[in-house]
Amino acid sequence: MSGAKKSTAGGTAGAGDSGGAGGGGCVLVVKAVPNSPRNEVAGRVGEAWKIKIHAAPEAGKANKELVAFVSEKLGCPRGAVEVLTGAAAREKRLRVAGLALAEVEARLSAR
Repeated sequence: MSGAKKSTAGGTAGAGDSGGAGGGGCVLVVKAVPNSPRNEVAGRVGEAWKIKIHAAPEAGKANKELVAFVSEKLGCPRGAVEVLTGAAAREKRLRVAGLALAEVEARLSAR
């Protein structure tokens, strides 16, 4: 959508700890794959995390399920994860409050 899709560190390394306003947190780049057989973390695609979501991409259902799934995987409340950019795109930037990027990536890799 916008031309600045992957500028400034691609979202994982540089955007990490500066993403949370004051209370710690990070910005996570995700490539969402809707209409998948099940919800799962499918590894990395470049600097983004590929996350398969069962819900269809209509009326915000896939975004809602993505936020719920990521928050469950990270062990944090749903309110700690929000879609910052890319609500209508497969590549999204998620804000994760209260966790540093290294911790988020470790939790996504562990499961």
